[in-house]
Amino acid sequence: MKEKVKSIAKKILRKGSLPYRLARRYYGYLSKAKWKVVNAYKLYKEKKHFDEVAHESLNVIAEYNNSDYIVFYNPTWLGVAASTKGLFSNYVPLEHVYKRKSINLIAKAIAENNIKSVIFSQLCDGWIQIIKKIKKYNKDVVIKVIWHGNCYEFFSDFTWGLNKEIMDLYNEGLVDAFGFVRSTMYEFYTKVGFKSYYLQNNVIKDNKGKTANNKNKKVTIGIYNADSRELKNIYTSLSAIRMVDNSKADIVPINDGATQFAKMIGLDFDSINDYIPNEELLKRIQKNDINIYPTYTENSPMFPLESFEMGVPCLLGNNNDYFVDTELGSYIILEKEDDPIYIRDRIKYVLENREYVMKLYREWKKSFDKKCQSLVDEFIKWFFTNLYDIMICEGWDMSKDSEYSIVVSNVTKTFDVYYDKSNTIKESLLSLFKRNKKEKRVVLEDIDLKIKKGEAVALIGINGSGKSTLLKLMTKIIYPNKGKITTRGKLTSLLELGAGFHPDFSGRENIYFNASIFGLTRKEIDARMDKIIEFSELGEYIDNPVRTYSSGMYMRLAFSVAINVDAEILLVDEILAVGDQHFQDKCLNKMKELRDEGKTMVFVTHSMGSVEALCNRAVWISEGKIKMDGDVKKVTEEYLKATMWGGGYDIF
Repeated sequence: MKEKVKSIAKKILRKGSLPYRLARRYYGYLSKAKWKVVNAYKLYKEKKHFDEVAHESLNVIAEYNNSDYIVFYNPTWLGVAASTKGLFSNYVPLEHVYKRKSINLIAKAIAENNIKSVIFSQLCDGWIQIIKKIKKYNKDVVIKVIWHGNCYEFFSDFTWGLNKEIMDLYNEGLVDAFGFVRSTMYEFYTKVGFKSYYLQNNVIKDNKGKTANNKNKKVTIGIYNADSRELKNIYTSLSAIRMVDNSKADIVPINDGATQFAKMIGLDFDSINDYIPNEELLKRIQKNDINIYPTYTENSPMFPLESFEMGVPCLLGNNNDYFVDTELGSYIILEKEDDPIYIRDRIKYVLENREYVMKLYREWKKSFDKKCQSLVDEFIKWFFTNLYDIMICEGWDMSKDSEYSIVVSNVTKTFDVYYDKSNTIKESLLSLFKRNKKEKRVVLEDIDLKIKKGEAVALIGINGSGKSTLLKLMTKIIYPNKGKITTRGKLTSLLELGAGFHPDFSGRENIYFNASIFGLTRKEIDARMDKIIEFSELGEYIDNPVRTYSSGMYMRLAFSVAINVDAEILLVDEILAVGDQHFQDKCLNKMKELRDEGKTMVFVTHSMGSVEALCNRAVWISEGKIKMDGDVKKVTEEYLKATMWGGGYDIF
């Protein structure tokens, strides 16, 4: 009987049968329902805890009655919590909020206590609903959101979705400004028209300035907050420590993969397979001789500062904003995070100069504390009420420069060129004693340039003369080593093919993606969609993934979006050269229209015909300096004489 029942069940649930298809279809729902039933008590306790924290926040909000600002932060996110408490004074602990009643009470408390500005340090579940409710109760409350991560984290579906939600709130007028702890993100979002502020994380401890005096039997090296994700780079770190003579690692947290790897390479180590409270972490830090944090994406990590504040030097990756262009940075910033031999050598070098490194840190920290405080003071200020005030804040001398869209003042830009690149093991071994040899190349030197509103200016010069670098400086993608560049008005740029596009999205999806970065709402993009597609002439290809596009198709899409975002300043590099003649002519005609409408344009090209047709001024850059600036015909004639008839070649 039992076998008969089994046989009937197999027939009914055979692959492809209706019961089988139904079971497959609803398996996910059934699994989720089962999980909720099994974990019902756990979920009940979690939600009860979140609700209690939300109600406790009401009392804290009341303590800041009539305050200029408060900052919400999640106390369970240790890095964000430490950053928030290190920067601000009026902070309110708040975790996820799921109950509509709690969301309503928090928003109502802010209105009743006359809080003028609310800052959200990252976003938890339910906080977006709180933002909407706050604006509903009082539309004059200023809302600011701090983004603690960097662009790499946009690759996560969750993080990108959250970022998109925040940007939508900004476009709807519900979020008023952003704070970024990564300078490049601040520069980018400022460039494309978002109200943005730059912040830097800071740590201040009671034993600041002391140097730990450890007498370990082995050289103890700490790796903390380094999980198994590739961006944390833990395996390279373990390999480097293994090559340090008489070394021992302290690893928190550690996972199974890292444990097995450490045992496999014979590394002596202590570890805890879990995150630990910050107080316990600080005690472990003090026991070490040195700590390392060579991650690929951490732009303002708290740990290196905590390590130094505990008296222990720390090496960190080269994408941080802390120690750039300082003597301290030359000791502790790792230029090659993926090279364990290089990291080993840097560990030894810092240990040999430990006292001097700590002295450099103490000197650096004095000025850093002042800088952090000034950035926070600027961030928590009330918004300026009119455009004139904004211009004054950003350094405009209205009496002198009101007619200019772009002002370049005494700008110099240099790049470091390294000579120890190794392609084979043999080359790596031979280069061990000449690492870090580099040359500082001056790409632009003492550039002074003013571009009036409505001018169309061509930057000309041979390859490597510095034209594209100057254009990138104007967009604030990179910053000068000396001098200042100020732009006035919304700016859009076409610098590199594919910039601002996701290769797996269709052309249509990338229009939404790219145009939203430039500050357009979905409604505004919808209104311009047909116009963008029509100008691009992509037709049926608009719904294909852009990774299938040719270079010319990429250019068509990028140009079509750029001319439809209502920018006052348009910066164009040489990407028009990849298009066919018909579309190049179409783009030049459109740029003439924009010029005649009073838009400011800066155009980098090698086509002298395009320069004479479009521009009313030309700037010839040679060897990183302005060689000639003036009438298009005169400048191009002199340039052609020099380059075509024996003028030689520039280097940079």
